[in-house]
Amino acid sequence: RLDWSFVRISCMGFINAFCVPHIDTVGTNNVARVDIAKKMLLEAHFDPSYEAPVFGLGVDEKAVVAYEEGKITIISAGDRHDGLGPATCYILFVDGRN
Repeated sequence: RLDWSFVRISCMGFINAFCVPHIDTVGTNNVARVDIAKKMLLEAHFDPSYEAPVFGLGVDEKAVVAYEEGKITIISAGDRHDGLGPATCYILFVDGRN
């Protein structure tokens, strides 16, 4: 199916953040996941039902975010699919300009 879009879901509640898996890829809808993540964060930032600040974790393909006892650990399982270094994770936030 090519006409899909992301949805927001509530998860386990350990971290009050968005999590965008495979952020370094383009979906089957030909839209970069990072662009969709930016749009969703902006929408949430201006939505009064979300607790501020709104931030997210962007997780590359081949990377893992592990949360244990209040600490976040990033684990890389190799290079990014585009060859631009090791797979990692990113903190996504709205800075007032974007």
